[in-house]
Amino acid sequence: LIKYLRDSKGGTVLKLWSHLLKTSVMHHVLRQDMTYWNNRNIETCFVDCLRNLHVGFKKRFISDIFYPQFNMLKRIESEKIKEEVYTWLAKLLTKYDKENSLDVFFPATGIVVKEKPIAVKIARGSTEIKDL
Repeated sequence: LIKYLRDSKGGTVLKLWSHLLKTSVMHHVLRQDMTYWNNRNIETCFVDCLRNLHVGFKKRFISDIFYPQFNMLKRIESEKIKEEVYTWLAKLLTKYDKENSLDVFFPATGIVVKEKPIAVKIARGSTEIKDL
């Protein structure tokens, strides 16, 4: 879901490579009890993983799982990019805290069409639709 969110947003956040995102999630996995990870808790798990990523960007440090002394964020040389990602995550999480809805992360897509009453006349071999 985090990779999908990244891909949907595009722009600066596309600089967050898959291994970085998975590593941030793995750090969170290792800190939680196994009972935390279940389908009934999936929204909390997702949001908490985003919070963990946000904290990593705030501290400017996400360590590799196997080489904990290695800061994976050093690969992103631009401080501007790190700040943009941090700010984007902060805004998303703040909005989620206010609205308590996953729609903050994954808004409905598509064209919204205002409903308008119509009249449908069906005759042999043809259909006529008129706005009322």
